[in-house]
Amino acid sequence: VGSEMCIRDSADSARWEASQLSHQSSQLVNDVKHFVKPDSIVFGSKPKDGSRGHTMPIVVEQCISKLEKEGLQTINLWSAPTNPSTLLDLKAQYNSGTAVDPSSFDVHIAAALLVQYFKELP
Repeated sequence: VGSEMCIRDSADSARWEASQLSHQSSQLVNDVKHFVKPDSIVFGSKPKDGSRGHTMPIVVEQCISKLEKEGLQTINLWSAPTNPSTLLDLKAQYNSGTAVDPSSFDVHIAAALLVQYFKELP
């Protein structure tokens, strides 16, 4: 009987922890949505929704410009590994409406951002 009670307490504890984590993660999502303006979302939105008055989305414009200037002769441009956290940070900056300086990343990141943008189109 004592071991059954211990197992039941463990299961209840695990369920409680899972519900707390779920609550915390949904709260985090709500917090992020509060700070990101829906009209500034670039990745995963229709091009006219994320264009900010440009003829094409700013991420496409900046990445193509960078690739034209610095990347046309780059070997393995489209297949070189990139840092996932750098891509996530840049996506967050574009989606939040923060000005992104293309000189802050290399041509491989520009290529990966461009690919990611097109992959996330609805």
